[in-house]
Amino acid sequence: MEDRIRTPLMLCITGLALSMVRTVVYFFFIVLGWFPNALPSGAYELFGHGLSLLSLVAAALVVVGLAQMAVGKLGAPNATLTAWVAAAALGVSAVLDITPLVDALAHLLHSYALLGVLATFGDLAALLSTVAFGLCLREHAKSRGQRVDLLVFGAMGVSGVSLLVGVAVMHMGFGFRDTPSMLMLLAVCERGLLLGAVHTVMVARPGPAVGVGVQGGGYPIQGGAYPVQAMQSVPQGSAALGFLAGFFGGCIGLGLVLAFAKGPATKRGAGIGFACQTVVGIGLRAAAH
Repeated sequence: MEDRIRTPLMLCITGLALSMVRTVVYFFFIVLGWFPNALPSGAYELFGHGLSLLSLVAAALVVVGLAQMAVGKLGAPNATLTAWVAAAALGVSAVLDITPLVDALAHLLHSYALLGVLATFGDLAALLSTVAFGLCLREHAKSRGQRVDLLVFGAMGVSGVSLLVGVAVMHMGFGFRDTPSMLMLLAVCERGLLLGAVHTVMVARPGPAVGVGVQGGGYPIQGGAYPVQAMQSVPQGSAALGFLAGFFGGCIGLGLVLAFAKGPATKRGAGIGFACQTVVGIGLRAAAH
């Protein structure tokens, strides 16, 4: 792959990985209460501000990577608009995720009902960024003869479920004791699926797009007494991509792989990923209790 597209993709991978780390740390130390009580009272607030800063840095890396792809018109030409949309929506979502800023704005306007509206708007912006980012990656993958449909649509589906859960909790009073854990898990799954899609695009070599046939160069091979037949090899798929879809997509990812994937390696990887996710989920529930 050319170096010009590799750099912005590396920025996206770094940002997504940092976002996953921040979410996991927030889950264990804030949601589960693992933060040491022996530390000074100001340490907890400082720790929260550090996590917010880490979230901003992660989002900024992805936004810069997407902007570089859009400005330089790198890779697939049809991905420029979706890259801009993803960068703008992710920037809005990251700003609205800064709790002190949102609280100060609500206090300034004397309307704490604004908090729920801004939270929902931030979730909508996050969903839009995931959809646009996924479509952008899908176009880049197609231009390199790769498919990331399972990872991309899995991330979109997880982001949509996260939005529905957030709206139900915020505006309908629906929720249960494990709702924060569910939202954290959905966030990690979404970023993991996008991370797998970005990595697939980055390691792919530029070549003919999927579905584009290679035309003959003016000397067609005619089938005479010894007809030449194209060798059709059975696609094995990718066990790594299947594992990512099964682990981060759960039941949805496993179902998509079994329904649409043709390679046995992809299906086998999805089954292993789903089994690992089940083990991790049981472990997290045990740790929560």
